[in-house]
Amino acid sequence: MAGGAPMKSKGGEEIADRISILPDELINHIQYFLSTKEAVRTSILSKRWRLADGISALPDALLTPILSFLLTKEAVCATILSKRWKFAWASIPILDCNDYEFFNNDTEDESTAQHYVKFVGRVLSLHDAFFTRKFILCCELEHKSSCIQSWVSATIMRNVEELDISVPDSDSVSLPHCLYACGRL
Repeated sequence: MAGGAPMKSKGGEEIADRISILPDELINHIQYFLSTKEAVRTSILSKRWRLADGISALPDALLTPILSFLLTKEAVCATILSKRWKFAWASIPILDCNDYEFFNNDTEDESTAQHYVKFVGRVLSLHDAFFTRKFILCCELEHKSSCIQSWVSATIMRNVEELDISVPDSDSVSLPHCLYACGRL
């Protein structure tokens, strides 16, 4: 059934899309056991599934935990899948801001570094969760101590419980004083 053409029998008569007539429960059960690639390929085979958007139908209570398993950059990017999800990432309780998502082949140029700094700052300014359970910062950018201090302060204001900070050995980072008074950490 290439290019959306109807399936033909050996005699040339049109035959029904057999996958499309299966009940949703059975289709979902079958797809559960398929790899992502196989599930997508199977979806292409069925006329009924072509325009279906099951992802957008997920409730926020299910979407937020799913996005929590992604790096923050991936969670932000995933929100383009549905208009309803535009700011769904802003409620995730785990912020994982690793700069290796921004740099390729261990090259660090100033424009990419600035993009990363702006990204983390924007994430923290738009993140609306009163409670941030965990903030992971793996920052290989040297001489960004002031940025790191402000990012840590911003997460402390969100009652962070766990802080995981990794910076280069060559960089001396002094942490903000509010860190030592944080009751939940």
